[in-house]
Amino acid sequence: MAWMLIDFDVTYKEIMDFLEESVPMTLLCIEVDEPYYFSAIGYFHDIKMTQKIFYSYAQNTIKTKLLNDPDFTYDYLDEDQVEAVDYFKAKEA
Repeated sequence: MAWMLIDFDVTYKEIMDFLEESVPMTLLCIEVDEPYYFSAIGYFHDIKMTQKIFYSYAQNTIKTKLLNDPDFTYDYLDEDQVEAVDYFKAKEA
């Protein structure tokens, strides 16, 4: 689901920050200094709850962008963005 939200200029960092604050999870990170490398993986304690919470977050984020951001006028969305609007049922009637 996250890749669909990325099409609306939401970063993976913003998504992870939201999930860390909203659902119980364990986050494992690897960081190397030379050459710099960072990787992380999250394990969600209740995946069904996480899916519901993230779906709602994505739906609300897309709805807000459609209503308030001129860069995301429905008639000018690309194919991937329209697919995300449909998937998250984010288009106002």
